[in-house]
Amino acid sequence: MYKVFFNDHVLCFCDKNKISPKNNKLQVVEIEGIVDFFNQFPENSFMELSDNLCVVCSDLENAWKGFREEANEIPAAGGILTNSESELLFIKRFGRWDLPKGKIEEGETIEQAAARELEEECGLNNVRIVKSLPSTYHLYFSPYLKPGNNLVLKETFWFEMIYDGNEKPTPQISEGIEEVKWFSKNKLEKIYKSTYKNLVELLDNYLA
Repeated sequence: MYKVFFNDHVLCFCDKNKISPKNNKLQVVEIEGIVDFFNQFPENSFMELSDNLCVVCSDLENAWKGFREEANEIPAAGGILTNSESELLFIKRFGRWDLPKGKIEEGETIEQAAARELEEECGLNNVRIVKSLPSTYHLYFSPYLKPGNNLVLKETFWFEMIYDGNEKPTPQISEGIEEVKWFSKNKLEKIYKSTYKNLVELLDNYLA
């Protein structure tokens, strides 16, 4: 299964023989190929759905490949950073709590991009990568691309990272970051109340 977050909803591409709606409110459509999907949802009208959407595919990998080809892909990288107190670092941007991340620049590896973005956005030096975590996907319309061809699929590559220094985190104001703060793992209620669905899932899997 492939899961894409858009607005406050989820678009799932599911294998026909492995569909498992669980407790989500789902609108289910069955397709034979990606052309069939876009015929049912012309001009990306699925972005206006009020429900989560499960797309059931007879050939999951081919449908997912076709969907990615229809969007402008932008790879990004970020991290879940912990300190010596086992606290997690979050940034606050546009009024919502988030994890530090950003676009991968030309010539960078995803690991280099993740470390650079975290150091830039949080004002910390010498963060270290421990291991990779599952990627997340989200969709949006870019105001910088031509209308009609401005659907963006962003894949964010995540890493577990550690910081054992004693610098005070500093928000990168130029990137709209209002606050940077460490949170104990058992005191994340404020984060969960004001973050994004893809990060809730990422954090749940990380903390499990």
